[in-house]
Amino acid sequence: VFGAAVDAIGQDLDSRWQFGNVTLTRLPVLSVFHHPLPQPADGGVRHMARQAIELTVATGTGPLRIVNTHLEYHSLGQRLAQVERLRSLHAEVCENLLEPPKFDAGGPYQRIGRPEHCVMCGDFNMTVGSHEYQAMLAPFETAETQLYDAWRIVQGDTAHDPTCGIFDREQWPDGPHCRDYFFVTAELARSLKEMTVDTQTNASDHQPLMVHID
Repeated sequence: VFGAAVDAIGQDLDSRWQFGNVTLTRLPVLSVFHHPLPQPADGGVRHMARQAIELTVATGTGPLRIVNTHLEYHSLGQRLAQVERLRSLHAEVCENLLEPPKFDAGGPYQRIGRPEHCVMCGDFNMTVGSHEYQAMLAPFETAETQLYDAWRIVQGDTAHDPTCGIFDREQWPDGPHCRDYFFVTAELARSLKEMTVDTQTNASDHQPLMVHID
């Protein structure tokens, strides 16, 4: 499932170019939502449009919501706004579960499953402990809605493995550090078995992350 954050005409006017995120799954996809993320003005700073793909997939233990995103790198203000938007989308889903609307049997007003159980993942372009990172983990009104850093759940106080800057020192002159995360809701946090980073491959300027949820 591809989500374009940018879909624009090319310089030759006969082509288009796109930039965004893709989510690959072998599980049945029950629903898809595409969410443009905020891009508030930040004069003199390079930035681009960003988005998040929300998939609900069928698993052996019920539906699971997966949000895949890539936040702005250059603008702190935009990154903070994007974090708040992701949190508000999650809170909105949970609120609609607590106070469900009226549904029709079919058509656009039919029930579309969007469970509270959620994994948010991707390149968040924020460092561990930063203002944006803390904002992502700020408390919600209910404990089951809360988001947790999967690394912390599995690895405790062990420093996050680097997810960028290991091989590409030109783009990442500060060297190895973490910018990519899995954030999970409470029920999934209790089911986490493993959280690892592949620090050996140089296939990208970012490293692959993996979580194992039982």
